[in-house]
Amino acid sequence: YVADGHTIDCYLAHPATGNPFRAELTVFLDLKSRYPVGWWISESESTHTTLFALSNALVTHNHTPLFVYVDVGSGYKSKLMTDEVTGFYAKFNIEPIFAHPGNPHGKGWIERFFRTIRNRHDKFFAGGDVYCGDDAARETNRRLSSEVRAGLRKLPSLTEYIDSLKVFFAQYVETPMPVALKGQTPSQVWAGLERVELGMPAEAVARPSKVCTVARNRVELDKRKYFALPLAMYDGQKVAVEYDLHDDAHVWISTLDGRHICTAQITERKAAISDSRIKDQAAKRVAGQIKRLEKHADEKRERATPVLDLDALADKLEQSHEAPAALPVAHPDNLLKPLHPRLEPVKTNTKTQQRVIDIDIY
Repeated sequence: YVADGHTIDCYLAHPATGNPFRAELTVFLDLKSRYPVGWWISESESTHTTLFALSNALVTHNHTPLFVYVDVGSGYKSKLMTDEVTGFYAKFNIEPIFAHPGNPHGKGWIERFFRTIRNRHDKFFAGGDVYCGDDAARETNRRLSSEVRAGLRKLPSLTEYIDSLKVFFAQYVETPMPVALKGQTPSQVWAGLERVELGMPAEAVARPSKVCTVARNRVELDKRKYFALPLAMYDGQKVAVEYDLHDDAHVWISTLDGRHICTAQITERKAAISDSRIKDQAAKRVAGQIKRLEKHADEKRERATPVLDLDALADKLEQSHEAPAALPVAHPDNLLKPLHPRLEPVKTNTKTQQRVIDIDIY
């Protein structure tokens, strides 16, 4: 499989605010058949979108690929995906191949697929009125935003876009490819490939895992504590803890070599923690965005504060025009010589001169 994320070339109504936004589409494409085996759409690219897109591919077709060709972005190279013990790739014996930065040759396949989505779907979605690709006129995008704010136009929803994309994918896999597939359709080539079955229930596929240490029949994970009696035999040992991103009611615990131990129930959840890790991650992202905005606002306030005190500056200018105070009179014995004269001889090519380094006031 080859995979990548792509910001769609359409404006949609944000599910929460209704404001214009562009969703992030993550797709896993089978290289042999050009078949889009799994995909996920979300607000932004992250490790979770990668996990959900790959899980969608595994469950939909009950097949585990031998390799996945991905870039070095955090969504594909995070510890949750690549850890040798608990990583998602290791869980299914998938070998990741990472594109070289600056020379992502293999990504051309998936990028060509995204161009196809842009040219054959996004340009025509919702009558083409919400298209915002790089070849769209800038004034069209500005006019769209203004009309949405004024209530003159209603943007399509994310659900409408997903439904439309499903129809497009169904048509795409039945379209013959004269060059890439020698006249066959992606569906025909995909149907002829050998499957490597998952060997586990579908509901267990999209569970990430972390290593935790057992203490007093409990494990602690993401500010949550889980209890099970069988853990008494593993006190002080490290175990693999599998968890559900949407529901934290229980976790599945196994040894590091994969032997199942038990299912542990949640006994304690710290304050401000919800029952969904997805919600926690969203709250964390919002808090980070707010913090950055507050920092930006503080900088704006500091720049708006005058650097110079204009009133104090005016007073100093007035004082500069007043008569200078009388200088103190030196003692008569010292009128003919400096108080602290310092002369240094300086040799030149022609003659010796004297240079005044620092002469005090007579």
